[in-house]
Amino acid sequence: MKVVIDASVSAKWFLQEDEESTEMARRLLLLITEGDIQPIVPNLWFYERLNIFGRLSKSKACQLKFLKKWSQVFRDWRWI
Repeated sequence: MKVVIDASVSAKWFLQEDEESTEMARRLLLLITEGDIQPIVPNLWFYERLNIFGRLSKSKACQLKFLKKWSQVFRDWRWI
């Protein structure tokens, strides 16, 4: 199944929140990593995600760690 991923949904994968929507977003990530769902993201998604993460993290080292960790995952996604 293909699912369009919004930047606000993917932000919940990294934020420490106790909301029902956060749990649903994390279940979605699990299905993506298991290959049950093919994520589709808009071209601006990556920049929106970096913007959200950049506002939350003042550390450049932390931002680079995020990019290194997730670049492999995002590389295989379908961009629209």
